[in-house]
Amino acid sequence: MGETLYRKYRPQKFSDIHGQSAITTTLTNQISSGRTAHAYVFAGTRGTGKTTSARVFAKAMNCHARAPGSFEPCDACPSCIDITGGRSVDVIELDAATHTGVDTVREEIIENARFLPTRDKFKIFIIDEVHMLSTSSFNALLKSLEEPPAHVMYILATTELHKIPATVASRCQRFIFHPLPLAIMETKLRSIATAENMQIDDSVIRRVLATSGGAMRDAESLLGQLLALGAIHVTDAEADIVLPPTLFAETMQLIKILSKNNATDAFAAIETLFLRGVDMVWLHDALTRRAHELLVAGAAGTVPLYLGIYSDSETANLVSVAKELSGPWLTRLLEALIEKKSLYKTIASPFIPLHLVVGALCTDKNAAPPAPVVPVPQPQPRPIAPPPIPAPVPEPVRVPSPLPAPAPQPESDFDMPMVSLAEDPTEPPLQNSEYESYTPTEPELTGGITRDQLIRHWNTTVQYIVSEQQSLGIILAATSIHEIKDNLIALAVKFPLYREKLLDIKTKTKIENKMSELCGKTILYSVTHISEQASYSPEVTNIIDTFGGRVVG
Repeated sequence: MGETLYRKYRPQKFSDIHGQSAITTTLTNQISSGRTAHAYVFAGTRGTGKTTSARVFAKAMNCHARAPGSFEPCDACPSCIDITGGRSVDVIELDAATHTGVDTVREEIIENARFLPTRDKFKIFIIDEVHMLSTSSFNALLKSLEEPPAHVMYILATTELHKIPATVASRCQRFIFHPLPLAIMETKLRSIATAENMQIDDSVIRRVLATSGGAMRDAESLLGQLLALGAIHVTDAEADIVLPPTLFAETMQLIKILSKNNATDAFAAIETLFLRGVDMVWLHDALTRRAHELLVAGAAGTVPLYLGIYSDSETANLVSVAKELSGPWLTRLLEALIEKKSLYKTIASPFIPLHLVVGALCTDKNAAPPAPVVPVPQPQPRPIAPPPIPAPVPEPVRVPSPLPAPAPQPESDFDMPMVSLAEDPTEPPLQNSEYESYTPTEPELTGGITRDQLIRHWNTTVQYIVSEQQSLGIILAATSIHEIKDNLIALAVKFPLYREKLLDIKTKTKIENKMSELCGKTILYSVTHISEQASYSPEVTNIIDTFGGRVVG
């Protein structure tokens, strides 16, 4: 069976690792000076050299022929040969995506670490995709990471550093592997093609780099597929069999159509590409990349290398089209493409997401722009003349008249106390001027806030709390204000569970802080559980307690 290109041309020494100079320099200095750490974390995207660097580091640490003060492995001793072949008994590689359980960590790592190396100087554990370990596995690994035996080293490789617990990451030296520069990848691909006696066009190399996304392993795998075609000279015609289409000209033309507000031609262009066999998801991604490149090219005046490697004519085309389009419009296009991309997972039709983008960008050209809103002048209120001051009227002499005898009341089982409406003879009557100047005022609470204002602030607070925590919506809807006194609001609920929820320290603090913010003063509240019967009169409550039943209506 043949060997794949990325395994055949995998770097075997530090000098073969390109694009990660800061990491290789640090590791080689540690090896040559003998100041290595006991645990490392190699983090970065796929195909950036994490596992390769871990193996080269393991070979350098266990190399039998490495001279003191040097750092390169010899690649000839038994240890280097076994590590290269993946059969060393002292360099254990584990795939955490497959072995996630705590039992594997205990048996393969913790128990194995207790024993001395069989032949080499160090027993090195390389754990790939370490973020896939379970929480219990990480906890079991903590003690061994913190105080490992002198002959044990750990190298943890991951593509998702944020998933590694902080207690684990803090015990390791951390190295971040960045995507490789495209120029370095291009040089490596050309050297592989030369070694394999294959000629490859520059345009094909650019397509391979654009598809790989900065991952060297992906680029080498695509180059291996091109090599499998059996062609000595690989052109774009042969590359179309293996590589996905770049759709550079097609996407540029479609963006121009969208910028002209021509929905009919845009729908027709999408249909034409579909009939050619172009995948709609791939077309959506290509449009997103092109819109991003145009947005950056319009501001920078060129296409940065991190966006892709293009020919001179393609770069000039991008820059010229970017100058014709406005930045805000390109931003709208890019936002619409990103927003509609998630619909492919939920909608069966592959056309709807792109059609929605066209509908959002292409408005009706015949539609008249909205008329400007002209403010309607408000009539100014007329000044009201002050009322005339009436002449003083002499106070009439009040002659007390006997009150009529009250009519006999029918006997009732529920005698209610009578409230006398007779005037107090000792209190002087109000004069006409007093009646005219009297206006009822709203009772004012402490701090200049009226009761109605406090109730309005309470309703605003309820809407704010429900928008953040919808589970409280039912509880707050069934809550009523029982009493307001100074800065204390007494709330009433019908169920004890509602009272417990409202008195929860987090909920209570959030509600009181919002009320205090709206009112401009400290507002507190208490909660009282009022049963359903407590809202009825004492007579109705006595009847319910005596005969049972409930109130209907």
